[in-house]
Amino acid sequence: MSKWKRKKKRSSGNRQSPPPSEPHEVYQHGPFQLEQMGRMASLSTNWGTAEHEKYVGDVLTDRPQHKERINEKVEEILSIVRRYDLYDLIAAVAANNTFVNPESYTESSQKICLLMRSTLKAWC
Repeated sequence: MSKWKRKKKRSSGNRQSPPPSEPHEVYQHGPFQLEQMGRMASLSTNWGTAEHEKYVGDVLTDRPQHKERINEKVEEILSIVRRYDLYDLIAAVAANNTFVNPESYTESSQKICLLMRSTLKAWC
């Protein structure tokens, strides 16, 4: 036997750092609470069971109208995109995202958190 032991290498793949224990930002609007912890965002409410069941029922009732509105918006976006050459659109998006000021650059997750906050305000 060799006096030198080989150490097993640990795989670093699929290892995620745990989210911070304290949220960076908390937004409260009515019964909704949005917390941002690093890259993670969570949405919760302080509703009781009856209030939650009523909300779910309302969402299910209004679902066809929401689905129709979403489909209309998608068609509107597609009609705009179809007017342009695909390569020109890709070039424009790439150029806008390539040359950025590192001091003012924000991750898309931060933009999503702001979008979720404005959506909460629109709901209530």
